[in-house]
Amino acid sequence: MARFIRIFILVILGVFIRFEFLGTIAAIVVRLLIVGAIGYDLYIMWKESTEEQEEDERQEEDPQARMLMLKKQALFDIRLFSLDLIIQNDERYVEFLKNQFDILWNFILPHNGYLFYFDGKGILKIIHKSIQSEVEWKMPPAESPFFELIDAKAGILIENNLELASKSVPFYDQQSYKPRAFLAFKTVVGNEEKLYWVFDAASANFFNTDETGILETVNKEVKKVLDQAIKTAGLEESFIDIKQKLQLAQRLNAQNNIDGCIEVYSEFIIEQFEASRMTIALRKNEEAARIVKAVGVDDTFKTGFEFALDEGLSGWVIMKNKPYLIDNIDKGEYFIPRFTRQERTNYSLRSFLAVPFQVDDRALGMVSLEHKEENQFNFEDKERLMAYSQLMAEAIHRLKNEQEIGG
Repeated sequence: MARFIRIFILVILGVFIRFEFLGTIAAIVVRLLIVGAIGYDLYIMWKESTEEQEEDERQEEDPQARMLMLKKQALFDIRLFSLDLIIQNDERYVEFLKNQFDILWNFILPHNGYLFYFDGKGILKIIHKSIQSEVEWKMPPAESPFFELIDAKAGILIENNLELASKSVPFYDQQSYKPRAFLAFKTVVGNEEKLYWVFDAASANFFNTDETGILETVNKEVKKVLDQAIKTAGLEESFIDIKQKLQLAQRLNAQNNIDGCIEVYSEFIIEQFEASRMTIALRKNEEAARIVKAVGVDDTFKTGFEFALDEGLSGWVIMKNKPYLIDNIDKGEYFIPRFTRQERTNYSLRSFLAVPFQVDDRALGMVSLEHKEENQFNFEDKERLMAYSQLMAEAIHRLKNEQEIGG
């Protein structure tokens, strides 16, 4: 900005001020100086712009530089929030959905009606239903072709002439109730989560195909409200996450030895994650590491235990400098050791999540979380643990450097 202002002033001086009163030679010299100053500023601006562009290109081409840039940005990323969590945590949104359901019910007056939630990963839940007292209802499977049929339709799906023996609507025992018509549509929100609105009737030609406007309007309003709720919840969650990261960074920076960092970090991780066991290990040399903290399920791998980096999951995290997220380490044909080849049991631990303490392209150690239940950790947990562990890695690196400088 300063250079733009300087160029502007120089241009004004050169255009509106006559320097002939200084003499012909002096006037020429002054104008040459002005032109030279403008040219110099333009050159510097061009050079800085070119350097920034080249730096951006280098970051895009260099995976390591790209990773460093992503780590710097990760602190301020807005986390995705799920509709399922919003519904569970805030009863107002459940009431809102029920109210919209009632609006639709009173408009089309069906025999039965349902509102389902699908998380996009195979979990189907019923949020609300209204059925006649004499009808026997059953929960359909998430993989039912009925929902695929709704997905395939861009707008409102209406089937007004179902055969009496049809099993298209998978909610009933055909002996108790046989729908002859149904109306359905979906609301897609958040990260491909869906709400399925389904209504059926006992008689054919029940639903009017010309009066779908109010259904589409309600659907748009529901999507607008829920998308905003997910965005707001995600922003609030991100601020909480940022605050926690800053608090962890401050507590780690206040420590003057690695043991203090280990205590601070382990307390923080225990508060943030639900696990049956947490293990922290630091690299001893190029071939081995040592457990410096173990909390939870009691096994033979306690604080002080040393293990080779090439014999189990924990060592591989350090040796390969990469995270591991496994739904069930007990699943599969072969036993996966956690620390040594001599292991014959994993002490009923199933879920496994471990990330390295990474500085540049080297792992200084690792932290692992294990749970007795399967599928207890997900991709978001891995990303969070990696962010926290990066702060730990930088604290360890700082203290090691201070120790080396101090002799």
